[in-house]
Amino acid sequence: MDFYKVLAYTGQPENFLDTLAGSIQEILQEKADITTSDALYQQMKAPLTQIARVVALMRLLTFFTGTMIVSLLLCMWMRSRQKEMAVLISMGEQKHIISFTGSFGSSLSYFLLLWFFACGFGTLTASWLQNLLFSSVETGASLEVSLQLTDVALLLGIGSGVVVIAVLLSLLPVIRANPKDILSRMEG
Repeated sequence: MDFYKVLAYTGQPENFLDTLAGSIQEILQEKADITTSDALYQQMKAPLTQIARVVALMRLLTFFTGTMIVSLLLCMWMRSRQKEMAVLISMGEQKHIISFTGSFGSSLSYFLLLWFFACGFGTLTASWLQNLLFSSVETGASLEVSLQLTDVALLLGIGSGVVVIAVLLSLLPVIRANPKDILSRMEG
């Protein structure tokens, strides 16, 4: 039995292409010439790498935008609580403990509530999203859209970072201000 051409494919050409070619060369020895090409893989890899970079950039921009929006909302909320904090500080309470504990506790409770809601909503809508994305395309590949534990942990980590940074940014005016100045501003 003679073969004119034999094709072999590997799932990870950047790691196993040379190893696969060497193994086939050992089997066939001098009976065949082995050539390798990962041109199709490189053509497919370039756009996917670019998409991954765009997604990472969007994640970073979302983090900064979210931090700024939450910080602005917390700043507006802190302005309404300045008098309460100034009174407690003038009574001898420590400035950083009053401001950070109260605002961080309430912000963290809101965040955890919304985190549970987001995870539940994501789990419920995963199958709907899968049907929406692949309803018009018939592919032989099977794909399952689901919320993974790493995604939940990433959401928790990034969200916690946003909350901590936003609380610290919103507390700067309160911590830097003198309680007497805050009280006199509120009265006048």
